[in-house]
Amino acid sequence: RLFVSERKQIAMMADEKPSAQISHRLFATSRSEMGISMEHSDVRNIILKVELLRRKMLRPQFIDLGLTVGQGQPRILRELLANGAMTQRELADMCMLDVTTMSRTLDRLEQSGLIVRESHPDCRRSWLISLTDKGCEKAEQVKQICTRADEIICGGISEDELENLYSTMEKIEKNLLNATDE
Repeated sequence: RLFVSERKQIAMMADEKPSAQISHRLFATSRSEMGISMEHSDVRNIILKVELLRRKMLRPQFIDLGLTVGQGQPRILRELLANGAMTQRELADMCMLDVTTMSRTLDRLEQSGLIVRESHPDCRRSWLISLTDKGCEKAEQVKQICTRADEIICGGISEDELENLYSTMEKIEKNLLNATDE
């Protein structure tokens, strides 16, 4: 959990706009140029700031599509578009959502005419979730928004830097998965 002051700082950073009055430190290219040594908490903080900024960029676009972001609707549509019909459990695992949240979100998507639930041919107690034609169109729009976001996120970063970042993030993911399995 973040302390209140940390949350306020992160929220303020996400809302800041560059101006001539901001310290030259914001425009330095590395921590060493800023004269700052790195602490492990800096890694956690930058990951959080990047995620908050990513959400801030995507949220209005998904809301314009009529999607509820907090319940993972864009992610669900994107996964179904990429992987086709799947069970609710498979979809929940792919989207990293608990089954209860997934069930409520699927109810909303079904009411909106974006998905259908059909009996699973191999398991009577399970449903296959798939996109409707309307859902495919909406999922394609989500995909386009995500592609534009990827271009923004990766802009000005070399392939080597991206590969190093990805490799490092995989290690962080592994550390977190190991910690949650204990």
